[in-house]
Amino acid sequence: MAVCDYISRLSNDDAGGFCVIVDAKDQNVKNFYLNYGFIAFKDDPTRLYLPLPMPEAFSAS
Repeated sequence: MAVCDYISRLSNDDAGGFCVIVDAKDQNVKNFYLNYGFIAFKDDPTRLYLPLPMPEAFSAS
């Protein structure tokens, strides 16, 4: 699945970033993203985000 592949590559990349943000066009799309762990913004329920793992360089030792 392209979405899973993209997120996997992004979370393993040195490019940086702390989350993926998407805009769901309808409830079916929103449910799709919710199924993969995305979280809806409280002030805009059609916008969702998925926190990415913290890079080891910034993790507490």
